[in-house]
Amino acid sequence: MARKQTRPSATQQAVLEPLQTTCRACGSHMRMGHHSHRTVTTLQGVTRLTLKVYRCRNTQCPRFHQPTRPEEEGGWALPHGEFGLDVIALVGTLLLSLIKSYLSLLDQVSQSRAGQDASVL
Repeated sequence: MARKQTRPSATQQAVLEPLQTTCRACGSHMRMGHHSHRTVTTLQGVTRLTLKVYRCRNTQCPRFHQPTRPEEEGGWALPHGEFGLDVIALVGTLLLSLIKSYLSLLDQVSQSRAGQDASVL
């Protein structure tokens, strides 16, 4: 579904960089290829992430020009997601409690119907 209102502007900023800047295939020093940006909504607010993406410059390396993104990015949100993992976990917890309360309500209704059927006989 399309967004009906503009997304709120970021209240926080974070710069993420890979933990290892040497190529895991050949061991040579990687150079930063470009910056990538994404905005993630968490329970703490809207955060603008600046990701430093590195690439191996060794032409003999099997990972030549393959992007290496920051590992910490996976701790913020799912790929292509705009909501943080903490928001997803909260929604899942709330839905689970809602389903449990709905199932207990159905159970109570079915028990009361069973009690009515027994009294009719």
